[in-house]
Order: sequence, then structure tokens, then C-alpha cells
Amino acid sequence: MRQHRWLTGEAMVDGQPDVVWWHPAGRPMRHADWESKKLGTFGLQLAPDRPAVGKAQDGETLLCLINRDDNQASFLLPAGGWQQICDSSTQAPFAPHMREISTPVVARSVQILSRS
Repeated sequence: MRQHRWLTGEAMVDGQPDVVWWHPAGRPMRHADWESKKLGTFGLQLAPDRPAVGKAQDGETLLCLINRDDNQASFLLPAGGWQQICDSSTQAPFAPHMREISTPVVARSVQILSRS
């Protein structure tokens, strides 16, 4: 999740923004979402780090889903297959699971998923 540059939300060479704040309803967050007193869940989608000049881009897109609420939440995921690489709510937090359309995020927990 380490980046070499400040995140801007601007599109990179491949057209993908370096960061997208993700709403559980399966869309980028809007200004009004940030002002909602009811929304206690959100995600952070990070594109692979921008390469230094003359170097190839590598890595994978990461999606960090955060649920600070007292109730479980379901997130609709961005398109594609996602490999769950961490779930802070389980006894085996690093057990891999594939997610394709949605994922449940337990109350007061974090999930990290990757898409290559």
C-alpha cells in the first residue's frame, strides 16, 4: 500500500486513477457521501504505484474496505475478480478467498483485496 507519490485521483498513463474512494453501493464516493452522518463504511482503491521515469509499472490494484459501524456491511466491488488477502475479523486473517461481485465486511473490521 506504499506509494512513491502523493495521491491525486487523476488518471495515470493507463487511464486508471491512482486512488478512488469507494462507496459500499459499488460506485466512487461523492461529495455528499463524505457529509453523511449515516455512512460508516467506505473503501480505498489504489492503483499500482506510478513508475519512476523509464521504469515499468508493476504491482496490483488494491482495495481496502473499512467498516467502522456496529453492523456488518456488504460492498459491491469494482469489476473483475478480487483476491481477499486480509480480513481483520477472522481467526485466520490471511486465508485467501476469491470475491467477484460483493463481499461482506464484518462490523468494526477491515478487508484488503487485490486485483492483478
